Amino acid sequence: MPETRDEEIKRIVENRRRNAEIKRAEQIKKRNMTLAGIAGVVILLILIIIIGVSCSSKKSNKSAKETTAEATTVEVTTVEVTTVVETTTVEETTNKKNAAAETTVKAVETTKTENQSESATTGDNASASTSMYTNDGVNLRSEASTDSSDNVVTTIEKGEKVEVLSNEGDWTRIKYNGKTGYVATRFLSEKNVYDE
Repeated sequence: MPETRDEEIKRIVENRRRNAEIKRAEQIKKRNMTLAGIAGVVILLILIIIIGVSCSSKKSNKSAKETTAEATTVEVTTVEVTTVVETTTVEETTNKKNAAAETTVKAVETTKTENQSESATTGDNASASTSMYTNDGVNLRSEASTDSSDNVVTTIEKGEKVEVLSNEGDWTRIKYNGKTGYVATRFLSEKNVYDE
């Protein structure tokens, strides 16, 4: 029996629908295969990157260990140098303290000697000291030391006349305006700088 027109149209439409579904299925299959290929390439790239990073981190660890070993050597050297410097500083401080103590003892001995001399002499002979002049502005100090500004008694102007009580090398014990103390010997001269 021959097909009717409606049946023929139905069959054509159904064939087209089937063909369209087959094409759609093939396209989805192709797209999935493409996505799977891209995913495979991405995974492969990630693996390559991970392997590269792990290799470079091994090299970094190795160089870091070498750097740490060098740094440790430098630290050890620094510690040794610091110890030497600290020892020297302690020795210098001890020497300065000993020198200051010796100066103080000399000052006490000089004071005792002067007191004994003063008590032994009478009248006009009591003044056995000499006069000198400052050749620059100078600090009168309670101790023969420039280690501290706390020991400055007063400041003496250039050209002032002072009474020399004793000479102790680099330091001279003097009396100025009723105050007794020490000035550096290099700042004293026998002639007044303003008289020259």
